[in-house]
Amino acid sequence: MPDDSLKRQTDYLEKTMDRLILWIRLAEMRIPPIIAIDTTLIGLLATRFASVAVWTLPLLLCAILTSLLLGSSLLFLAFASFPRFNAADGQGTLLWFGGIAALKTEQFIERVANMSSEEYFADLLQIIFVNSKIAKKKYFWIRYAWIAMFCSLLPWAVTVFYLFQPKPV
Repeated sequence: MPDDSLKRQTDYLEKTMDRLILWIRLAEMRIPPIIAIDTTLIGLLATRFASVAVWTLPLLLCAILTSLLLGSSLLFLAFASFPRFNAADGQGTLLWFGGIAALKTEQFIERVANMSSEEYFADLLQIIFVNSKIAKKKYFWIRYAWIAMFCSLLPWAVTVFYLFQPKPV
């Protein structure tokens, strides 16, 4: 039976792991609304581009700036959706699907059956480290997606103003 100190530390790490998974889930919940806003703004502009009779310099500059910012926002969301990290960080752990999937069924069963409290503790430390890196990258890219989207609003509004002006007769 593990000593009391190891049990307390393990409980703490399990709670930390639960919080990390929650933070990652909360970060991922921010992605769909940004995608919806970005694609709606792009879609509205796209419906009007074909009807532009004369491209003025302000319209062209605002349309390009808006497209770059909204495109950047979508790109940042893609980076947030698929954060890159060193897969070797999760190698060998029985708490991460990549570490588990690298084993044969028999190896997995044997390792779980023979896992000591100390090994479980070490696995928790390792997977918390990996998930912390994932959470950090997700929040980093989502932050920049929001910034790019908000920065696109002014040039988007100016572009919409030009696009929806009555056509001269």
